[in-house]
Amino acid sequence: MRYRMFAALLLLVFARQKGSAQDKTEFFETKVRPLLLQQCASCHGSTQQLGGLRLDTREGIQKGGEHGKLLIPNQPDSSLLIQAVRYGGKLQMPPSGKLAKEQIAVLEQWVKSGGDFPQAHGKPTATTSAALWALQPVQKPKPPRVVLPGWNRNPIDAFLLKTLTAKGLRPAPPTDKRSLLRRLYFDLTGLPPTPQEIRAFLSDTSPNAYEKRVDKLLASPQYGERWARYWLDLVRYADSNGYQRDGHRTMWPYRDWVIR
Repeated sequence: MRYRMFAALLLLVFARQKGSAQDKTEFFETKVRPLLLQQCASCHGSTQQLGGLRLDTREGIQKGGEHGKLLIPNQPDSSLLIQAVRYGGKLQMPPSGKLAKEQIAVLEQWVKSGGDFPQAHGKPTATTSAALWALQPVQKPKPPRVVLPGWNRNPIDAFLLKTLTAKGLRPAPPTDKRSLLRRLYFDLTGLPPTPQEIRAFLSDTSPNAYEKRVDKLLASPQYGERWARYWLDLVRYADSNGYQRDGHRTMWPYRDWVIR
């Protein structure tokens, strides 16, 4: 009887430890790894390691960088990583802007629970796919602070500027209205604007002249024709039967429906 009770106790302890390990792995793959990839990998990943630091592998995190050891397991307040993201000292990361409180809390919890990194010899584990952006829940990230006030016109520009700054690049100067219109037409319809459309756009001095042209093209049949062809190619659409028996077919309603 005592043996059975002892065995049951061991099984219970083992099950709890296994469950705890699984919880840690799930937390890392769904919370920590995506955060490191999205916020840190552009400067401290496979392509470049600023400050001698790499944050996308277990070995890189254990090694640290020029500023020393990155984290101390179970001690977030003493870990350089947490101090940096809290903006508590000279080292402030990411340099483009402080992380949201929720993101800092994720890193603090990770280090507090041991700072485990389920990755061996630089090779992703089977659960690495959970870190892919397409598999993450939809969120509205906080735009980073920009170093060129007035340059960005929408929140997306702030993210673009962050990446450019991380690579030591600066945005290109604004283009002229004629070139901007041609880029818009080639992108949305695949065709250049007519001379009449160019003159009309150049003479439009309203502050939303560009936005009006975008809306007009998005509502045009030419936009539908350009982008519907990718889907029609995928489903192998054809107006005829082919080379040997080119008979009459009434497939065009489907084509027009896709375009609309």
